Amino acid sequence: MDYPVGEVARAAGVTVRALHHYEEIGLLVPSARTISGYRLYGQADLERLQQILFYRELGFSLASIAALLDDPKANAMHDAGDGLLLLVASDRISAYDVVMAEPVPNKGRVLTAFTDYWLAELADIAS
Repeated sequence: MDYPVGEVARAAGVTVRALHHYEEIGLLVPSARTISGYRLYGQADLERLQQILFYRELGFSLASIAALLDDPKANAMHDAGDGLLLLVASDRISAYDVVMAEPVPNKGRVLTAFTDYWLAELADIAS
Protein backbone atom coordinates (compact mmCIF):
# COMPACT_ATOMS: atom_id res chain seq x y z
CA MET A 1 0.00 0.00 0.00
CA ASP A 2 1.23 3.47 -0.85
CA TYR A 3 0.70 6.55 1.31
CA PRO A 4 0.51 10.21 0.23
CA VAL A 5 3.08 12.69 1.47
CA GLY A 6 0.72 14.45 3.90
CA GLU A 7 -0.29 11.23 5.59
CA VAL A 8 3.34 10.13 5.92
CA ALA A 9 4.34 13.52 7.32
CA ARG A 10 1.58 13.43 9.95
CA ALA A 11 2.33 9.85 10.97
CA ALA A 12 6.08 10.48 11.22
CA GLY A 13 5.81 13.84 12.96
CA VAL A 14 7.69 15.74 10.26
CA THR A 15 6.63 18.42 7.84
CA VAL A 16 5.72 17.86 4.22
CA ARG A 17 8.50 20.31 3.42
CA ALA A 18 11.02 18.07 5.24
CA LEU A 19 9.95 15.12 3.11
CA HIS A 20 10.28 17.25 -0.02
CA HIS A 21 13.77 18.28 1.13
CA TYR A 22 14.74 14.65 1.77
CA GLU A 23 13.72 13.91 -1.81
CA GLU A 24 15.64 16.92 -3.19
CA ILE A 25 18.87 15.71 -1.60
CA GLY A 26 18.25 12.07 -2.57
CA LEU A 27 17.83 10.86 1.00
CA LEU A 28 14.25 9.62 0.65
CA VAL A 29 12.81 9.38 -2.84
CA PRO A 30 9.19 8.22 -2.95
CA SER A 31 8.77 4.93 -4.79
CA ALA A 32 5.76 6.10 -6.80
CA ARG A 33 3.79 9.07 -7.98
CA THR A 34 0.17 9.49 -8.94
CA ILE A 35 -0.78 10.44 -12.47
CA SER A 36 -1.04 14.01 -11.13
CA GLY A 37 2.53 13.85 -9.80
CA TYR A 38 1.74 13.50 -6.10
CA ARG A 39 4.32 11.61 -4.09
CA LEU A 40 3.45 8.14 -2.82
CA TYR A 41 5.52 6.31 -0.22
CA GLY A 42 5.63 2.52 -0.02
CA GLN A 43 6.64 0.23 2.82
CA ALA A 44 10.35 0.35 1.95
CA ASP A 45 10.17 4.17 1.91
CA LEU A 46 8.56 4.19 5.34
CA GLU A 47 11.26 1.90 6.71
CA ARG A 48 13.95 4.18 5.30
CA LEU A 49 12.19 7.19 6.84
CA GLN A 50 12.17 5.41 10.19
CA GLN A 51 15.92 4.92 9.91
CA ILE A 52 16.40 8.57 8.92
CA LEU A 53 14.41 9.78 11.92
CA PHE A 54 16.29 7.42 14.22
CA TYR A 55 19.64 8.79 13.11
CA ARG A 56 18.34 12.39 13.25
CA GLU A 57 17.27 11.80 16.85
CA LEU A 58 20.82 10.71 17.57
CA GLY A 59 22.10 13.98 16.12
CA PHE A 60 23.53 12.77 12.81
CA SER A 61 23.59 15.25 9.93
CA LEU A 62 21.56 14.49 6.82
CA ALA A 63 24.78 13.96 4.86
CA SER A 64 25.99 11.45 7.45
CA ILE A 65 22.65 9.68 7.40
CA ALA A 66 22.77 9.42 3.61
CA ALA A 67 26.25 7.91 3.82
CA LEU A 68 25.15 5.45 6.51
CA LEU A 69 22.00 4.35 4.70
CA ASP A 70 23.88 3.89 1.44
CA ASP A 71 26.61 1.82 3.12
CA PRO A 72 25.76 -1.90 2.87
CA LYS A 73 27.63 -2.63 6.11
CA ALA A 74 25.61 -0.04 8.04
CA ASN A 75 22.37 -1.33 6.55
CA ALA A 76 23.28 -4.90 7.43
CA MET A 77 24.02 -3.74 10.99
CA HIS A 78 20.61 -2.07 11.25
CA ASP A 79 18.78 -5.01 9.69
CA ALA A 80 20.58 -7.60 11.78
CA GLY A 81 19.03 -6.33 14.97
CA ASP A 82 22.18 -7.19 16.88
CA GLY A 83 22.02 -4.20 19.19
CA LEU A 84 24.83 -2.19 17.62
CA LEU A 85 22.56 0.78 16.96
CA LEU A 86 21.33 0.54 20.51
CA LEU A 87 24.93 0.73 21.64
CA VAL A 88 25.53 3.80 19.46
CA ALA A 89 22.43 5.48 20.85
CA SER A 90 23.34 4.68 24.46
CA ASP A 91 26.84 6.03 23.91
CA ARG A 92 25.39 9.19 22.35
CA ILE A 93 23.12 9.80 25.34
CA SER A 94 25.98 9.09 27.74
CA ALA A 95 28.22 11.53 25.87
CA TYR A 96 25.89 14.38 26.78
CA ASP A 97 27.04 14.00 30.37
CA VAL A 98 30.52 14.98 29.26
CA VAL A 99 29.52 18.17 27.45
CA MET A 100 26.60 19.38 29.55
CA ALA A 101 27.03 21.42 32.69
CA GLU A 102 24.29 19.35 34.31
CA PRO A 103 23.96 15.58 33.93
CA VAL A 104 21.22 14.16 31.74
CA PRO A 105 18.10 14.07 33.95
CA ASN A 106 16.89 10.54 34.63
CA LYS A 107 19.58 9.16 32.35
CA GLY A 108 19.20 5.63 33.69
CA ARG A 109 15.46 5.69 33.17
CA VAL A 110 15.84 7.13 29.68
CA LEU A 111 18.40 4.50 28.68
CA THR A 112 16.26 1.70 30.12
CA ALA A 113 13.16 2.90 28.26
CA PHE A 114 15.19 3.35 25.10
CA THR A 115 16.64 -0.15 25.43
CA ASP A 116 13.23 -1.71 26.10
CA TYR A 117 11.72 0.04 23.11
CA TRP A 118 14.42 -0.98 20.63
CA LEU A 119 14.65 -4.54 21.92
CA ALA A 120 10.88 -4.87 21.37
CA GLU A 121 11.23 -3.38 17.88
CA LEU A 122 14.09 -5.69 17.04
CA ALA A 123 12.16 -8.69 18.33
CA ASP A 124 9.34 -7.84 15.93
CA ILE A 125 11.83 -7.61 13.07
CA ALA A 126 13.48 -10.90 13.98
CA SER A 127 10.22 -12.83 14.17
